[in-house]
Amino acid sequence: MKYNVPIAEMIHLHREKINPQSIDEVVEHYSIPAWPSKMPEVVRSKSIQSSKFILPDEPTILVSRLNPRKHKVWRIGNNETGRKRLASTEWAVVMPYNNEDYDYISCILNTKLFHLQLEAYVTGTTGSHQRVTPDDFMRLLMPILPEATRAQIGKLYRLLETYQNELFQMERQLEQLVEVIFTGWFVSFNHVKSNLISEGSTETPNGIRHLYPSSLVTSEIGLIPRGWKIVELGDIISLDKGLSYKGKYLANSELEGKPMLNLGCFGIDGSFRREKIKYYSGPFRERHVLKEGDLLIANTDMTQDRVILGASIVVPKIYSGSLFTHHTYRAKAKKPSNDILLPLINKLLTLFPFRYRAEGYSVGTTVLSMPAEAVLKHKIALPPTELINRFANIYQMMIKYREQSIVVKKQFELIEHHLFPRIISSHP
Repeated sequence: MKYNVPIAEMIHLHREKINPQSIDEVVEHYSIPAWPSKMPEVVRSKSIQSSKFILPDEPTILVSRLNPRKHKVWRIGNNETGRKRLASTEWAVVMPYNNEDYDYISCILNTKLFHLQLEAYVTGTTGSHQRVTPDDFMRLLMPILPEATRAQIGKLYRLLETYQNELFQMERQLEQLVEVIFTGWFVSFNHVKSNLISEGSTETPNGIRHLYPSSLVTSEIGLIPRGWKIVELGDIISLDKGLSYKGKYLANSELEGKPMLNLGCFGIDGSFRREKIKYYSGPFRERHVLKEGDLLIANTDMTQDRVILGASIVVPKIYSGSLFTHHTYRAKAKKPSNDILLPLINKLLTLFPFRYRAEGYSVGTTVLSMPAEAVLKHKIALPPTELINRFANIYQMMIKYREQSIVVKKQFELIEHHLFPRIISSHP
């Protein structure tokens, strides 16, 4: 039996294209930017400007041919929605000849060995426009093991990926729950409205209606619950600017340097992009070291639509001890008792008043910079301490689950990059 064969002996590439402008339907768009969330964008087809692959209804595997230094593999299951599924033409749409090999091939495509092959076939002159041609993709080698062994490896891979996906979905659900609670408690003030409607009614011991007044009042930042105090963020937090690092000290992994959170870690959707962490082996000061729960705020933006400027993330426990770059501010509570405010401030910074303020204070043309004053002079309505505590506890539950998810993802990556290749290479 041949051990390494061209991938073309195991799969073919699905290449059917469609012009989204020729139809007027709600479709699922599997774009490259949507890959980190593993959730396609559901959009009107006419909002998509260029031709796309139209995916088959059966399972397939998407492998990015664009800039393969960041390996992207996306397993797509059966079409259960009935919508047309469109994908960027930068994907290689992989279809196994034998459906029984779907999990095994998914495993191989995710290994470091396959990734290194993909990088070796890169063409292009700039770092942002490198790709592998479809013909070269089909020349890449894949190990062929006995059918029973392939089935065992595929089954193990599927079980691990299923567990990881379940954690990811739970994390997403918790994020959505936190968003609903935050909006109801601190934006819409639903419980004030509830008090207005049902004055004197009872509530369960765990309810929060008693923490709200029965009316709203006009303030300099709009309607707020009566009795809530207006404060500037500078009254309760201080800002530190991060490390101005030198490129010569950048390292390849955490084995060679300390993790360093940077501008790339801020997703345009408010997510924390762990895959963008850099590693640094140069000198730094203690004030450049993060701790669990610190609030990190982007003070620079290189995107045209200015979506990163002023974005914020709460530092997970797993990245306590990491560095942060000069493109970010670290917000710290001035009093230890105010630490509970940081999760709430993180959410308040996502709202339009601050987003508008961040852009208005920014200076620069192609690269925008936001002064500390934009944050420190921003005004918020300070809720009662008990309400802040309750929200902080809920937020902390989400953070702990996110940390668990990060640990599992790292373990899964180690298995993909080290254990599976060893299992495969040890087969006679």
